[in-house]
Amino acid sequence: MFFSAREIMTKRSCILKAIEINPASTKAWNNKGYYLSSQGKHEEAIEAFNKAIEIDQYLQTAWNNKGNVFAAQGKYDEAIKCVDRGIEANPSNESLWNSKGVILSLTRNYDEL
Repeated sequence: MFFSAREIMTKRSCILKAIEINPASTKAWNNKGYYLSSQGKHEEAIEAFNKAIEIDQYLQTAWNNKGNVFAAQGKYDEAIKCVDRGIEANPSNESLWNSKGVILSLTRNYDEL
């Protein structure tokens, strides 16, 4: 999916406004991380996910998204650690298990699949 520069700036502005209104919003920090990762700004994305996790250490979506960013960077060990933290918070979260399977397949570590 492609977005115009205007749409991208609007999304960015809305996310920043949400954080300004409520700096403790895990959803806003998670969305900021997701937005930044979609722009290829992986380190900034990880910082945003860390902020969301700092507010709520059990925030499964932030752990999953952070793991996916590490996986995109080829940092598979870090990615698995993040996804596993999310799984610890909710062992029945199928998105986290799916992410773990994808990451393990990228490492060609089929024994753990």
